[in-house]
Amino acid sequence: MSVSAERAAVRAHVERMTSVMTIPTVVTKVLSLSDSGKSTARDIADALSKDQVLAAKVLKLVNSGVYGFRQPITTLSRATVLLGQDVVKTLVLSSVVGVIDKMALLAG
Repeated sequence: MSVSAERAAVRAHVERMTSVMTIPTVVTKVLSLSDSGKSTARDIADALSKDQVLAAKVLKLVNSGVYGFRQPITTLSRATVLLGQDVVKTLVLSSVVGVIDKMALLAG
């Protein structure tokens, strides 16, 4: 396969992608921090900041109409405080389910 054909194939594959998978190491870190009982919202926000997908999900949720804040929440640490560690943990766990589903589809 020529280089240009290979590039075209990669480009076509990327354009067909509908979502980006979450980095499992970040998920593990966030879950570990939230279960430790000694972590701060800043610690969890620092871990979340390593994964753009999770960070965007947290900010999207905290800025949704469900919470109704007057000003947009723009930092992960503030979002983690406002949502609470349990909500953030649930959001992270839901992303793991999506990754497992995608891996199962690719494998079989």
